[in-house]
Amino acid sequence: MTQIKCTYLRLVIFLLIVVIPTMNSIALINESGLLRAQESNQISNLLALSEENYYSGNFSQAIELANQVLNDSRATDIQKQQAFIILTKISLALEKPDMAEKYLVKVLEIDPSYQPTIEEETPQFVNFVAQVRSEYTKPPRKNNKKGLMKWMAVGAGAIITVAVVAVMASGTTPEEEKPDNTLPEPPAFP
Repeated sequence: MTQIKCTYLRLVIFLLIVVIPTMNSIALINESGLLRAQESNQISNLLALSEENYYSGNFSQAIELANQVLNDSRATDIQKQQAFIILTKISLALEKPDMAEKYLVKVLEIDPSYQPTIEEETPQFVNFVAQVRSEYTKPPRKNNKKGLMKWMAVGAGAIITVAVVAVMASGTTPEEEKPDNTLPEPPAFP
């Protein structure tokens, strides 16, 4: 009977340590995925407003909106790249080529293959990108945070699994009595 209790206790411990936190993590991932989609849409709206203000000549408002995107930790690399492109165009329009070059280098750090075409952008902008690209020799930035977090989660899962297996495999302690498996003597005949 004590062996059944011990096995039951191990099962409960396993459920508490491994299964329930995993289920909660899955729920959080689903909720955060939904939140990220909404946040991404808000950032895309900021970018669209920034570009609209750029084309209407309201540069100060366009700069402010683009900087909001860059300062938002939820912004993706592509969204940051778009904000830097807007800031590059504004700097060129304000005849500040040094500032435009700094922004364009940031664009190329995010996407070294960025190359606008004349169909997409003005010839001045396309030529400026080609000129800065020829001077730019920095290697692309690598984002290893996601890979690191993945390996940390796998490592934590492995440690928990080893701990649970060790607890389950430990068996009975020496203090517990082993059950007597011998049959009792039959009752005496009357």
